[in-house]
Amino acid sequence: MATGHGRSPAQLEGPVHRRGPSVILPHEFKAGERPLDEVLTKIERREIVAALTKACGNRTLAANLLGISRSRLYRRMEALGIDIHAFGHHELV
Repeated sequence: MATGHGRSPAQLEGPVHRRGPSVILPHEFKAGERPLDEVLTKIERREIVAALTKACGNRTLAANLLGISRSRLYRRMEALGIDIHAFGHHELV
C-alpha cells in the first residue's frame, strides 16, 4: 500500500530525520496517547533547547539551525517558558 509519497508504510518506520539538531523516534509518541498540542509543545521545546545547546547559547545561530527568525525564536521561547538568559547572551555581531 502506498502512502501518497511513493513509500510503503514499512519504509516510513524508523527515525524521522530533520535538518534540525535532533531526531524524533516513532516510539516516543504513539497516536492517541496524548493530546496533539501536548506532543507538539514537547517536541518544539526539545528542538529549541537542543538548538540552543548546539549553538552554545548563540540565539542567532540556534534560530538558523531551526530555520526560523531570531524574533520568532524569542517568541517561542517565551511562550514555552524557556529562560532566555539560561543559555547566555552570545549573539553574532
